[in-house]
Amino acid sequence: MFGFGGIPNFMGIHEVNHCFPLNSNNSNPYIKSIDGVLKTYNEILKNIQFSGPTYFGPILKQFENHCLKEKGQ
Repeated sequence: MFGFGGIPNFMGIHEVNHCFPLNSNNSNPYIKSIDGVLKTYNEILKNIQFSGPTYFGPILKQFENHCLKEKGQ
């Protein structure tokens, strides 16, 4: 689960980030179950400062890389 277009204060980053794992784990950004996603989102929301502009390129690239990895390329 990734966030984008915000300043994730929980990662020691103090500038707008356009693709960051909401569980703050770059090597394993996965969250199990919808309940896990909702819990993580609700917990971390207070630690993200929304900011702009929002660029979708980095989050789309992350998704593309994930798809290619799952496909085995």
